[in-house]
Amino acid sequence: MLDKFLGKDHKRELEALNSEISRLEKENEKLRLRLSKREEKAAQDPARIQELSESLNKAETKVRVLEHELSAFKNLNPADDSHSFSRFVLNKKESLEFTEKILLLARNYNVRAFYLPPDGFPGGSEDFPDERMRVFSESVESETGIFFFYELENNPFFFYAVIPPFSVSGISGRVPAEECAGYFADSLSGQRNILFVCAHAGSSFIGLASEEGFLSGKYVETGVKEKHSKGGWSQKRFERLREEDIKKHGDKVRGAYEEFIRDSGLVPESVILCGEPTLGEYILSGIHQGSDGKIPLIKKTIDAKPEKHAGEKIAKEIWSSVWYRVV
Repeated sequence: MLDKFLGKDHKRELEALNSEISRLEKENEKLRLRLSKREEKAAQDPARIQELSESLNKAETKVRVLEHELSAFKNLNPADDSHSFSRFVLNKKESLEFTEKILLLARNYNVRAFYLPPDGFPGGSEDFPDERMRVFSESVESETGIFFFYELENNPFFFYAVIPPFSVSGISGRVPAEECAGYFADSLSGQRNILFVCAHAGSSFIGLASEEGFLSGKYVETGVKEKHSKGGWSQKRFERLREEDIKKHGDKVRGAYEEFIRDSGLVPESVILCGEPTLGEYILSGIHQGSDGKIPLIKKTIDAKPEKHAGEKIAKEIWSSVWYRVV
């Protein structure tokens, strides 16, 4: 039921929901009164008492459903008119399926699309079709650009932003929805070889993946002192020793990474860095800077801890997209 409200003035619909809840609550009270009066006759007319009881249960259920929808609707439409972003992550398959649904809507509605490149527009010359795009782009960082799919005329609440796993070239600004969806799909399914480093103090995973999935990798583990908070000179000395351990770990991972690159014999299109950014940047510093220029480095937040069999999960997360419903 909530869906039918998304394209209308939310204040009017909130009032309608409250009115319906109030009406049903009054109806409940009437049913309870009738039920009470007939309790004495229940033995004489059990069918009637059962009918009234079922009607009361249905009315109470409807009130609960409406109250739930009212709560959800209020959450989607903040009273202070500020913009909100509902975040969800879809893997490669789910993102492609969701994009197909958007294109199905585009056949019957005026769904439009917009692509903001990673570095923005030259001189900031491009005007956003909707203020929410500007607010979103200033609030959410993306090293791969942002796709927007929206329908402003009939349903202003149909407004999605998606951060793709990789940037695209050849488009910017206003783009037909079907064409924009095609570029987004290519960023997910196009052929590419990706190196990745998931760096954590004491345990890191380096690997190679393609659009087909995880190809190969290596787990690197070293001893690093745990954090503690005793304070004073002891803590400072301990922290210094811990930093030395982390540097030794970084050096070992760096050596393993360089060897891994040589053994693979591949020139990656980009390198994905996840985990601890400072450690990861130390591991990669200077490696991919050659005469042909720097290989793009993309930082991603990935919910995967380094361990011997982390490659499959990390590769799957790399090709995932972060979606937002913008209100």
